[in-house]
Amino acid sequence: MQHLSTKTNGVVSTLRYSTASSAFYWGYIIAVLPMALMLQRLPLARTLSLLIFLWGVTVILTVVVSSYQGLIVQRVFLGVLESSVSPGFVMITSQWYTASEQATRLGIWYSATGIFSVFSGVVNYGLGKAGGPLHPWKYMYLFAGAWTIVWSAVVFFVIPDSPETSHRWFNDEERVILEARSRRSMVGARGNTAVNWSHVKEAATDVKVYLYLLMGASIYICNGGVTAFGARIVSSFGYSSLTTIVIVIPGGVFTMASWVHRGVPLFGYYLLPCFGAPYVLLLSLSAANVSGSTKKAITAGAIFIGYNVGNIIAPYLVFTPEKAIKYRSTWIAIITCMVITSIISLLLRMIYTRENTRRDALERSGSSEAVNVQEKQQELDQTDKQNMAFRYSL
Repeated sequence: MQHLSTKTNGVVSTLRYSTASSAFYWGYIIAVLPMALMLQRLPLARTLSLLIFLWGVTVILTVVVSSYQGLIVQRVFLGVLESSVSPGFVMITSQWYTASEQATRLGIWYSATGIFSVFSGVVNYGLGKAGGPLHPWKYMYLFAGAWTIVWSAVVFFVIPDSPETSHRWFNDEERVILEARSRRSMVGARGNTAVNWSHVKEAATDVKVYLYLLMGASIYICNGGVTAFGARIVSSFGYSSLTTIVIVIPGGVFTMASWVHRGVPLFGYYLLPCFGAPYVLLLSLSAANVSGSTKKAITAGAIFIGYNVGNIIAPYLVFTPEKAIKYRSTWIAIITCMVITSIISLLLRMIYTRENTRRDALERSGSSEAVNVQEKQQELDQTDKQNMAFRYSL
């Protein structure tokens, strides 16, 4: 793709590159909340598999784009389709696992990002060296799109829509156990449910939802600039383009032998994927600490809106004239956002602790209206604020 960089007075401008990178997140931020609510209403796994299939097709169609304007449109549609994936996986995790189990399970599927970064880095390097009638980058998109389509079939045939419809994999006795586990977590109604407008109102007035959003934005300002410009940043350390493809593989297994001068900033670059850990914890916090089907969907959407805001802002924090000083302002912005994330996490802990203490005191005094709704939570579909028996996980 040509014309993603322009040169003015001898200085390369990456504004078009930044815009093309951000266009994906424009589509994502517009669609993520409607997608989350749609997945709540429709059969979850089947709907998600269809959207993943269309996502893979759209990735493949990248190779036919021949203009800057076409690339922007294509990436907007790519963002719209991909906006269903992470909220859908969060919903699947909260359906099948208890609050104490969700953090580990979320971490497992989210870690696939890093695992396949290694895998795709090796594959892309091989495709770059293989040659052929097409430009190497086109083979990369063809491979990624085809692999995505394969996994849409896996989702369709392997993952049930809910524990209640898992007859293929579990017998009646096992499904009773699954439903009992869900009731203990007090997550609210599962399966295909209508939008509950009282949940919408509560989510709109719950400060915790906005803190989740801010944390998502702060964490992914880290990701946006480094993902979009990672190759440029690493190449500024003095590596060639093809070598850069290899050494941006997490862990840098191909370059640890050259630990002189350039290795120090490169090691700092390798530490950046650590931002994934607090993001996984954020997803697990929201999954465990938000109850009520519609409120959970809205909260997941809010976090991913923050994810997109961070990714949209971040590419514009990479200033080309600072290449000689290794993009100093970019690193300052990233460090600042990590500090903000830490402060917000402490604030959330304070809010959780205070509310748990208040509910415990009301229960001991007998003035609480809380009742044991564990057995009826599936039918009542109460939020974490409505259900006074609910306790927040720290």
